[in-house]
This record gives sequence, structure tokens and C-alpha cells, in this order.
Amino acid sequence: MWALAAAFYLVAIFHRMSLGVASIDAAERFGVTTSTIAVLSTVQLGMYLVFQIPAGVLSDRIGPRRSLTLGLLAMGLGELLFAVSPSIELAVLGRALIGAGDACMFLNVLRVAAHWLPDRHYALAAALTAA
Repeated sequence: MWALAAAFYLVAIFHRMSLGVASIDAAERFGVTTSTIAVLSTVQLGMYLVFQIPAGVLSDRIGPRRSLTLGLLAMGLGELLFAVSPSIELAVLGRALIGAGDACMFLNVLRVAAHWLPDRHYALAAALTAA
């Protein structure tokens, strides 16, 4: 179970970095400057930071597995919205959803590791997850 949760976190890292690869293409697609595209990453990071505490509360209330699922769904919806958005405004909303979903990942992977692995393996699992 921890390996699957860690794979979800890897997906979150992928979503975090994906715009860096496509920034020039995205700027051309939306007809904006690359500086405007940088705002998309800022919005995503800002939402990630803002949703850290709500994601922890959500995890406490519904559990880490459901919280991971909701995070994955938010990231998927955000990427889908970003992919089909005809305007930069909808692209910003898509990146905001990705950031909110990403906030659910790392904390819940560590919680899954704490529940599923023996205590002596927790530190290794946390280090491997972070790496």
C-alpha cells in the first residue's frame, strides 16, 4: 500500500514539474508571455501552500486513502481543465486545482506508511518518499 501511495506522490511531482517542460508551447498556445506562464506555477504553488492545513484536516476526517484519492481526482481534473482550456483564465483554474490536489499527497503517503509498515521501517519509507 505504501508503494502505491508513493507512486501517487510521484504523479504529484510530475504535475508540479510538467509546466516547466511545456512553458514555451503554453505561452504560444495562450498568446501570452512566458512571464505570464510563470504565474501558473506560482498559482499552483500558492494553492499547495494554502491547502496544507485543510488537507491535513481532511486526512484526519476521512482517512489517508480517501484523501489521496480526492487529491488525485483534483489533480486529474486540473490537468484536464488545463489541457482543454481555451483561455489563460481557465488554465489558471486548472493549475489551482493541481496545487490543491498536490497538497493531499505527501502528508498522506507518510500516514499510509505509518499505518502499513512496521515502526522500524517508517524512517526508511519517509526518506524514500521524499527522495
